[in-house]
Amino acid sequence: MPSLHIWKGGRLEVVFQRPSGLSVFLLVGVLILLSLLLSRPAFAQTGQETGPQFNPPPERPYDHATMAPVLLAAPLVGVLSIDGVLDEPGWGQAEPYNTFIQREPDEGHPVSERTEIRVLVGPDALYVGGRFFDTNPEEIRATLVRRDVVSDFDYVIVNLDSRHDHNTAYAFTLTPSGAYQDAALGADGQYDFGWDPVWEGAAQIDEEGWSAEWKIPFSQLRFESSDDAEWGIQVTRNISRKQESAWFAFTPRNENAGPHRYGHLRGLGQVQEPDRLELLPYVTTRSEHLNVAPGNPFRDDSERFSNMGLDLKYGITGQLTLDATINPDFGQVEVDPAVVNLTQYETYFPERRPFFTEGAEIFRYGFPSHGMGGPDMGDLFYSRRIGRAPQRNLGGLGATYTNSPEQTTIAGAAKLSGRLGDNWSLGLMEAVTMQERGRFLTPEGVRGNTPVEPLSNYLVGRVRRDFREGSSTIGGIAT
Repeated sequence: MPSLHIWKGGRLEVVFQRPSGLSVFLLVGVLILLSLLLSRPAFAQTGQETGPQFNPPPERPYDHATMAPVLLAAPLVGVLSIDGVLDEPGWGQAEPYNTFIQREPDEGHPVSERTEIRVLVGPDALYVGGRFFDTNPEEIRATLVRRDVVSDFDYVIVNLDSRHDHNTAYAFTLTPSGAYQDAALGADGQYDFGWDPVWEGAAQIDEEGWSAEWKIPFSQLRFESSDDAEWGIQVTRNISRKQESAWFAFTPRNENAGPHRYGHLRGLGQVQEPDRLELLPYVTTRSEHLNVAPGNPFRDDSERFSNMGLDLKYGITGQLTLDATINPDFGQVEVDPAVVNLTQYETYFPERRPFFTEGAEIFRYGFPSHGMGGPDMGDLFYSRRIGRAPQRNLGGLGATYTNSPEQTTIAGAAKLSGRLGDNWSLGLMEAVTMQERGRFLTPEGVRGNTPVEPLSNYLVGRVRRDFREGSSTIGGIAT
């Protein structure tokens, strides 16, 4: 029988477990009934909000139909240097927006420090410039940190709903020191910080505060071509010493914030989805110099290794992407943190390998873990097991010396992921890992080799349908 998971907030998932003929008919009937019930339109934003509100100044563009501010972009004139200083003439073409509203601590009040944001549209990228004034610039907290680490210091987040589906988005964060953070927000409401697009950003501190510039290539976003494009946008400024958070599109604290509450980015003009074809071949070499026990027949004090492979990414449509890889190079991915696990359970690490981070939110299934260090509760697919370290330990053989591969070789993998139309999400992935063998030498001098990881095939399929602007979903997964 299929098992039905009904979650708070109207989300329903179906796991297929060898359904019988009768259960299939029952399931189809249930899905049809739920589709009719869930397809009712969501509450309109106007007249349904509670909590502190504000009246925008009449001179500012504002969409009263959706209770959302409007940011007008301007065409790029000339060339911009991404150095964090808005001193090029091109920035003068864009009208700055400065009506930011606090969410914390004085909800509904104007931002305590003057804040300006403006947008330019180039032929292949979106440019965002910000001027963040501060009456005490010497108190700006501008710690230099690693990528994707944002803590108790000042920063500004630019969120783009390029699909304009009011459900998914991309986040680009800069700090006054120029540190980066980026993430992809999925339809399930979770941010994927393993998503690392290629973009440029810089920031500078001066006697009036600080300023920043973003260059976000269109090739890193997912959207459909349009003759008069309109995207969703949210800009958030955090002033650390005041514990203040000010937003471009204000959302009361007693309501869920997200793409459904973003403002509108207009004036983009004709934006065409770029031809997305990326080929990334690689050749690597490495050298190891170790203290090897005398008499070890499998290792030397100095050894050299080489490898090669190819990654491919192709954009079938603006929202549907095909990824393929042959013997991928995962050795250069950011190293996992050191963890001491004294339990019988597997240690869960976040996925950082580029092949698996593309469309990762589509394959998620389960209750959110809310940053508790593990995967989603009840999640049926954990991609880090593909290419994992061989699971068999040769220590039980009583051998004097053993040697096993550090990881399983991924012979090849392919993945199709993205959205179909405004409401359907699709994911299909296939991967094959090679058999790995370990070598051993017994005290009697007998040498041998034995499998430590079998030849394996991994297949996962995922489909999801959103209703009521993503407030409810229905879907299934098969692995």
